Amino acid sequence: NQGIVFVSPLISALAVISKRYLRYMHSIDRYKKILFEMWENYINNDGGANEGPGYWSYSAAYFLWAVYVLSRIRGVSPKKYFKKFKNAENYARAMLSTSGDGNEIIPVGDTNSGRSFDIIIPAFFAQTGNDRDFWNNVTAKTAENCSSMRLLDEVLIASGNFTHGSGDKKECFITLHETGMTVLERESDKIGTTTIYLQSGQKGLSHGHEDKGAFILEAGGNTLLADRGVCDYSKSNVYAFKSAAWHNLLFPEGDFEQHQKTEYVCGKILKSEYSGGVFVYSTDITEPWNEVFGKNIRNVISPDPCLFVIIDKIDYDGTVSFRLNTCGDIKNNVITVNNINLHVIPANWTPDSVWSGKDGTDGRENPVNQLRLYSDHKFLITVLEISKDCRKSVIGSESII
Repeated sequence: NQGIVFVSPLISALAVISKRYLRYMHSIDRYKKILFEMWENYINNDGGANEGPGYWSYSAAYFLWAVYVLSRIRGVSPKKYFKKFKNAENYARAMLSTSGDGNEIIPVGDTNSGRSFDIIIPAFFAQTGNDRDFWNNVTAKTAENCSSMRLLDEVLIASGNFTHGSGDKKECFITLHETGMTVLERESDKIGTTTIYLQSGQKGLSHGHEDKGAFILEAGGNTLLADRGVCDYSKSNVYAFKSAAWHNLLFPEGDFEQHQKTEYVCGKILKSEYSGGVFVYSTDITEPWNEVFGKNIRNVISPDPCLFVIIDKIDYDGTVSFRLNTCGDIKNNVITVNNINLHVIPANWTPDSVWSGKDGTDGRENPVNQLRLYSDHKFLITVLEISKDCRKSVIGSESII
C-alpha cells in the first residue's frame, strides 16, 4: 500500500503547481496511470484486500483523495472513476459492523477494534455507488462521530449533502470468494439485526491472522462473539492477537510453533448460499492449518436469524477445543452481552471438560473472556442460539440434526 500512499499526495502537489506551470500537467497523467495500476494490483477482483479492512481503508482513502483531485482538475464527476474502484463497494459494505452506531468496521486482521472508515470512503459511495441512500446514512453518522476529520476530507467532499436516511433495514448477503469473506445480515422481530461474518481468507501477508474458519457474531447492536483485532505494534503480546488460540475456531490442543499459515494461503469456500431465509455455508480450511489437520471443514447452517449450527469435520488425532471469544459474561455455556444471550449447545457431543474465564484483551484493552469446550471427537455439531432471556427457545437441537 505504500506506493499508493506516496503517489496520491504527489498528484495533489502537481495539481497545485500546474496552475502556474502547465508543463506539470503531463506529469499528473503519468502518475495517475501509475496510481491506477497500483490500485489494480492491490485489490482482488471481488473488491477485497488481502491486508484486511483496516489497511484497505487506509489505502483506499489515499486513492480516493487522488480521484477527487483528478475529478476537480479535469472538470468531471468522481463517478467517472467509480469503475477503477472495481467491486470495492461490496467489500466496504461487508466490512461494516452492525454493533453500536453501525459505522465501525469489523476488526479482521490487523484492524483496530472501534475504527471507522475514513469518511471519504462512505462519502464517495454516497455520491457514486449503487446504494447511495445507505452510504449517505453511514457518511452522516461517521461525520457525527469523527472528532478529528481532516481538512482535506472536508474540502474534497464539500459538494455532498449527507443526512440521515430513513433507517430502513435491508437484508445483506455478500460472499467474496477470492478474498474469502462472507457476511449475512438479517432482521429478527425479537432481537433486531443479527449479523454473522465468516472468514475463509484473507491471505493477509504480514498483516494476516490465524483466523481461517473463524467468525464474528453480532445481535441487537452488540458483538456477541468478537475478533480482538490488533493492539499497538509496540506491545509485547502483539503476536498473541494474530494466533489461532485467540479466534473463534476449533483449536488443536498441542505444542505447535505455528498453527495456521498467514501468508499466501486461504481456505476455499465450497458453498455460500442464502435462499428462502436459510443460509448454508461450507469452507475447507485444511491447507491454512499447515498440516496440523489431515482435514478441516467448517459448515454453518442458519434457518433463522437467531439460530446458527456450526458443523466441524476434522481429521486430527488429539484433543480439540471449541473456542469462543466475547467481551461479555460467560456462565453455564451462555454468553451474555447487555441483555442479549447466546446459548452454546453441543448437539451430538458431550464436552470432556469446559473452561471459561478471562483470556487477554482486545485491541482497545477491554477484557476478553473465552469459552472452551474440549473433546476428542472428529465430527462436532454445535448450536448457537440467540435470545433475550435465559431459556432456550422451542427450536431444539434434535430438530436441527
